[in-house]
Amino acid sequence: MNEKVIIDETTCRNCMVCTEICPNRIMRKNESGRAEVRKERASLCFSCGQCMSACSSYSVKVDGLSYEKDMFNVSVPAESEEIFNSIIQSRRSVRNFKDKPVPADVLEKIVDAVSYAPPAFPPVKYSLMVVSDRELLKKALPLMIEMYEKLVKMMKNPFIRYFIKKEVGKKRFKTMDEHLVSILESDIPLMKNEGEDTLMRNAPAMLLFLEDRDSEDINADIYIAVTIGTLAAHSYGLGSTITDIIPPAIQRNPDLRKLFRIPEDKNVVAALIIGYPKYRYHRGIKRKIKSVEWI
Repeated sequence: MNEKVIIDETTCRNCMVCTEICPNRIMRKNESGRAEVRKERASLCFSCGQCMSACSSYSVKVDGLSYEKDMFNVSVPAESEEIFNSIIQSRRSVRNFKDKPVPADVLEKIVDAVSYAPPAFPPVKYSLMVVSDRELLKKALPLMIEMYEKLVKMMKNPFIRYFIKKEVGKKRFKTMDEHLVSILESDIPLMKNEGEDTLMRNAPAMLLFLEDRDSEDINADIYIAVTIGTLAAHSYGLGSTITDIIPPAIQRNPDLRKLFRIPEDKNVVAALIIGYPKYRYHRGIKRKIKSVEWI
């Protein structure tokens, strides 16, 4: 295909849905009342697939996308609202797991679910590292403890604190100072002396979300994807927790990067620990939004 977007006039029904649904208004209704591609805007196409997904006659074709390989038919069950509410209301952050491995095919289903998370600008720019080796996770724990023990000491040094704040930014530093350090001070002795794991929670599996070092800002994309991962895990009878304490440890420690096989050109952005819940939750918790205003 020589052109980025093509409308097949022999099959097009001129419903004009493509002209309305394209976020960059690449298609329009011409003077003859037919849908056409605006040549001057065709370069704005970022292959989101909206036009092809909405075309009932398979008439719109975008370079790089195929109806056969990249599209699939969808249907919405009548009870979709009930199903959705059940999933989001019953999901809990799980930090106590059974000593039971997660089968590879179940992890594959979670990865597949994550692939449907909407990116800001296609194609998807993050990568996944699926960790299902419990022994590897056990090897990683002492290295993480050592790193965070050093961080606690550095945060007590006014001179070093200044440079940490400058590096991580005011907001992240505030979180570290007001929450993370006090938790680590309490947990590190438990992990070192009593064998507890309050970092990875003895989870049998973990997903690591990676970005290219020279990538644009895709943090929002990644955290949307991680959220989809938590919902998928819950749907398959698993528990999970998004944990922000793991990525910085792996990102900054060469031994941990090597252990988790993180390529040199990648950054570790997010982590999702996964496993079978050890305990059952009998009720949910209603969270209150800080404020809601209607205008």
